[in-house]
Amino acid sequence: MQTLAQVAPSLKQTTVTGNKDTAAEIAKRLITKQSRLKELEATVRERVTKREIAGLLPIVNELLTLKRDRPDVLKLRAQLATREDNLLEARDAAVKQAKQQLGEQQYAEAMATLNTVSEEVSSEQLEDLKTKASIPSLYYFMFDGIAQLNLCCDCAVNLYFTLGLTANNSI
Repeated sequence: MQTLAQVAPSLKQTTVTGNKDTAAEIAKRLITKQSRLKELEATVRERVTKREIAGLLPIVNELLTLKRDRPDVLKLRAQLATREDNLLEARDAAVKQAKQQLGEQQYAEAMATLNTVSEEVSSEQLEDLKTKASIPSLYYFMFDGIAQLNLCCDCAVNLYFTLGLTANNSI
């Protein structure tokens, strides 16, 4: 940046042999990248301080494309990549276990297994399995409710006949 700032104003729109960009265009591009670098550094610093690390890996990767010589950021990227790998492994294990549970008609257990997966690594397959696990549970509760209602109706009918009530009289 300092070198480009020293270019005489009359030469800023001149291109150099072998490079199609003018000094002004290069300076503008450098200023943009420098601003983006500062913005990314601030974002990373703030999110790490607040422990808001979900979704931070792409930001750290972008930061490293702009400035590669950052050992602290390289270390953070390695930690975030390991964390993401662990979350994906946990998701895949939960999906496998939930499929087995669904095959054994253990719907509540399958749902509990799937609910252990972090939303950060949710997938279409995971959501489909949650749907499959929840539908039978809903049917169970619906049919259980109907059974309870039938039981109440049976009790009412029995009470009706026990008291010898007819359609014309009441209690």
